Amino acid sequence: MEVTGHVGQDVTVQCSHILARGNGKYFCKGHCSRDADVLIKTEEGQRNKKIGRLSLYDNGTGTFWVTITGLKKTDTGTYWCAVKRSIIADTFTEVSLTVLDAPPPGTSVPIQVGGQTTAPHPGTPSAVPSTVSNSTTPLSTNTKPSQSTG
Repeated sequence: MEVTGHVGQDVTVQCSHILARGNGKYFCKGHCSRDADVLIKTEEGQRNKKIGRLSLYDNGTGTFWVTITGLKKTDTGTYWCAVKRSIIADTFTEVSLTVLDAPPPGTSVPIQVGGQTTAPHPGTPSAVPSTVSNSTTPLSTNTKPSQSTG
């Protein structure tokens, strides 16, 4: 999925995974192949977590939201929404985040889900413009993203 935000604003990514109710969730940047890539993580049964500019809210149905506050240009990149699996390999959804320059003062940036304007998820302050991207397609049981050598 592709997500766009502006410098200084917040962005929220909605991740949906099948059969992931109480599983641990995590969000990482880059290859997501080592612990150092994990930016925020919840343990089994844990619903909310906040670390620095990141927060994760899990509604317990397989859908969770990750919010990055105070976006910076350096936040641009590839991220992964992931679910910890005990029997099969963890599952992932790729997220491509693009951070644009801040809009001119007084410019309103609508919140979008699949091209339609909507309200933010329950954990996002309504006064903060953001872009919400929605992944509603069930995921297959993908293994961890491949590592590139180099």
